[in-house]
Amino acid sequence: MKIRNLILLSIMVIFLNSCWKVTQQIEFEKVELTEENSKMNFKDFFREIDFFELKFSDEEFWIGNIDSYKIVRDYIYLMDEFQGKKIVKFDLQGNFIAEINSVNDAPEGFNSPYIFSVDDARNEMLILDRSLLKLVYYDSNFNFIGSEKLDKYYSNIAHLKKGKGLLLFPDDLIKEPDGYVLAFKKIEGKLEPILYTKFPIIPFSMEPRFFNSHSRIFHLSLEDKLVRYDDSNDEFMPLFQVLFDGEGIPSKMLKTTDIYEVNAYIQESEKKCCTFNGMEYGEHYFFLYHRGIENHGLARVNKSDFRDNVSISWNELFSEVNVPVPYGSGDGFYYGVGYLSKVDYELISKVLGQNAADVEFPDFKEKLFLFKFYLK
Repeated sequence: MKIRNLILLSIMVIFLNSCWKVTQQIEFEKVELTEENSKMNFKDFFREIDFFELKFSDEEFWIGNIDSYKIVRDYIYLMDEFQGKKIVKFDLQGNFIAEINSVNDAPEGFNSPYIFSVDDARNEMLILDRSLLKLVYYDSNFNFIGSEKLDKYYSNIAHLKKGKGLLLFPDDLIKEPDGYVLAFKKIEGKLEPILYTKFPIIPFSMEPRFFNSHSRIFHLSLEDKLVRYDDSNDEFMPLFQVLFDGEGIPSKMLKTTDIYEVNAYIQESEKKCCTFNGMEYGEHYFFLYHRGIENHGLARVNKSDFRDNVSISWNELFSEVNVPVPYGSGDGFYYGVGYLSKVDYELISKVLGQNAADVEFPDFKEKLFLFKFYLK
């Protein structure tokens, strides 16, 4: 009789555990946004905007198109993937410090930098070279440390904040029992999948997966869900899902397993809204989005009840001047990098109410500037 009771108890435990797993399906708060057509401008979002030139010490140093950038502690790092194939380092006064250049296919470096991550605590910079399928390690003074080969393509990388580990976001379509893998955690050489989607997405054919290494917020394309990586527990936690103009994912897409149908829908849906660069400040979440290729916007979401949210076109915020859309954030501010002509520089200084510093624009060349947008 006791054995029978133990068997029944075991069956009940298994049953309840399976029910528990079913009820643990994560429900995201729904955030409905409609782009405002109002008289709002940048002063409604930002208490201060600062911008200054990033100056090279000599004409032999230069950088082309800026494909990625990060502010880490007291320095800003700029990456030029195609023209210069380099990463350049400035201090936060705009002074040039150093650069790392391509060594083509030599083992002591990279051929073309695709994305990078900097960990100040570890005195380490990590560069992903997709062309050679490898990770390259440098110290903070740009001294080469070593490299390792990869067995799959990744669209983004980031350092974990505790221990010597990495977050890796794969490009390959990797099917696991829990779904398709969006992110791996790598510690001591071991890859562990930690974030999934139910959709068979071909990652590199769509908007690159945006992970903000400062705020730790990650944007799930197609679903437009925002999650945050909790470094204390080494897991992603849900924040909310964006519904732009009241539209969600059609029920047909929720059921299909056709890879090409899903990706055709993604390409079309990105014309409506695709979010990136999320951060948290005060009582709000903020994030950028784009509709199509060039039409960017900024959204502010109320953390307490996800109501009374505001979204507005970036061009509406800065209707008089052309300022760069920010692709980075710090403690209470966004930052962006862009080239300005002399005319642009003087006009922006006037609109922002700042005295134009003495910046030389020889031969009508554009100069490189860093913008910091301090949130209200």
